[in-house]
Order: sequence, then C-alpha cells, then structure tokens
Amino acid sequence: MRHYKDKLLGLTNLRYETLPILIDNIQKYEKRNCDDPISRISKCHLLSEVVLDKLIKFAFEPNGDAILSARLSYSQKLDISSKTILTEDYSLISDMVVGSLRKLNKIRNRLSHELGAIITQEEAMELFMGEDYPLPFDPQNTDVSLILSHYMSFIFGNMLPKYESIE
Repeated sequence: MRHYKDKLLGLTNLRYETLPILIDNIQKYEKRNCDDPISRISKCHLLSEVVLDKLIKFAFEPNGDAILSARLSYSQKLDISSKTILTEDYSLISDMVVGSLRKLNKIRNRLSHELGAIITQEEAMELFMGEDYPLPFDPQNTDVSLILSHYMSFIFGNMLPKYESIE
C-alpha cells in the first residue's frame, strides 16, 4: 500500500514542480500578444510534449531518460504514457487526456502541413473531450484563441492530477 501512496504523491509533487514552469511559459507567450490560434496550438503541443517527457521520466525512473533517448515522436510518447500503469488502480494519464492529446496532435499536424489551414471553433471545442461540467465561456460566442487559452489550463491540470495523503 505504501508503494501506491508514494507513487501517487510523487505524481502530485511532479505537478507542483511542473505547473509553475508551464504557467511562466504561457504568461511569457501571452505577453507577446500571440493571439493566432495556430501559434496557440503549436505552443500547447510543445508544452504538452514537455509534460509527457516528465511523466515518462517519472514513471520509468531511473530509466526514463534511456527511453526518451530513443528520440520518440509525440505519438509514441503518448502511446507509452497511455499504456503505463502507475499503480494497480491508476493509469499514468487518463483515457480522456489521451483522447484529447490525440486530437491536439492531429490538429497540430494538419496545421503544420496544410498551407492556409485554420482551426475552427468546433475543432477547438472537441479538445475538451470528457468535459462534464459547464465551461466558463459560451463556445458559440468565443474566439478560437480564447477557447485554446482555456484548453491549456484544462489539459495541463488533467495531465498532472493532484492526490492528497489521507492519514
């Protein structure tokens, strides 16, 4: 039982280590007034890959760096993370996060390889896969860039869950 508790609390520690770095990075990005949805998708994709790297290092400690030295693609990192069991009842990342990141990767790849491609409100909203509670905005009346800004908070909060010790 202690091993499970340590793993989950270790994941929470990773959250507290990583979220300030992500927030600082996003704030610097926001200060440059980058409202372009394509830039936001690219930034979110890049930062989510950083988190995937950290999760793989954490889950496969002390061999995480050896795994990442294989220069895995985003999709491969997501596959590894999605199939990794942290403890008997917990996956490293939830199915909802995996599905959302697969959609993010698909959108990013399309935007990167298709000249003149855009992201629609519908595509941006599909990233919120598994969202059961009302969002703090009206999707029909919200700019795609603002939807993507909310998505960044949503995905990073769900990639790095918080567990608390109950004594």
